[in-house]
Order: sequence, then C-alpha cells, then structure tokens
Amino acid sequence: MKKKLYKKYIIGLGVFIFITALVFIASISEESTREDEFQNTQQPVKTSSLDNNLSKDIAVNTSKGNSSIFLIINGVEMRIPLIEGETLYDLLKLAKKNGDINFNGKDYQGLGFFVTDIGDLHQKDGKYLMYYVNQKETSTGISNYVPKNNDLIEWKLK
Repeated sequence: MKKKLYKKYIIGLGVFIFITALVFIASISEESTREDEFQNTQQPVKTSSLDNNLSKDIAVNTSKGNSSIFLIINGVEMRIPLIEGETLYDLLKLAKKNGDINFNGKDYQGLGFFVTDIGDLHQKDGKYLMYYVNQKETSTGISNYVPKNNDLIEWKLK
C-alpha cells in the first residue's frame, strides 16, 4: 500500500515538473518570437533626433542592443530612445521637446496626464485615445507606466 502511494506521489511530482517546464519554455519562446518580429521588420520607422546615428530599421536597433520603445500612431511607426526608469509621459515630453512627436492632453491632479491628441489622432465624437502595450490594452496611465526595452506602444481611438 505504501509503495503504491509513493509511486503516485512520484508520478504527480513528475507531471508537475513537466508542466512547469512547458510553461517556462513557452514563455521563453514567446519572448524570442517578439524579438524575431522586430529583427525581421523591414519597414522603416522615423527615428528620434535624440539618436540620429542609428539606422531607421527596427531590426538594427534590436541587433545593436540600443534601448528603445516603438510607437504606432494611426499606422505610422516611430522609434523613441528609452531612458531607463522614465515614464511613458516623460519620454513623450522629451520627444515633443525635440520635435519628434506632437501630443496634447490634460493633467488631472492625483490621476495623471490624459492624452487627448497624439500625432494625427484626436479624441472626438465620444471616442477617446487609448494605448496598448505589446498589443494588450492597459489600464495604467502614461504618467505611471514605465516602458521596457522594445515595448510596442500603439495609440487607438476607442
């Protein structure tokens, strides 16, 4: 009886380890696929004036290891240098200061900055500007979101 119980525990532990390994491998594979997407992208993007010496291809950015985020505004892609620890709002303000992007909005005390216009997107007719990080809707405002290297940030009217 003890032997059968011991055997069940060993099998259960083996199944648990196997499933954990599969989940781990899947997460690594997803990250790798994301990097491959950027490396295989051949669409030119506008580069920020903060770093004019880099190629205009996303692939070059990832292969050289330069930290950046990528914005998509109404189908137009743009690369913005990433400054570690800065919020998305801070990075957008810096890009605006350098003439790389235009955006407006309103700062609500205690809530943060809400974008009302970015590039050629303008909130109107009950539609508001929302941003997505790596194709996922976020509920974090730009004043609190700290981007990571190679984040893909897309702005949409919803």
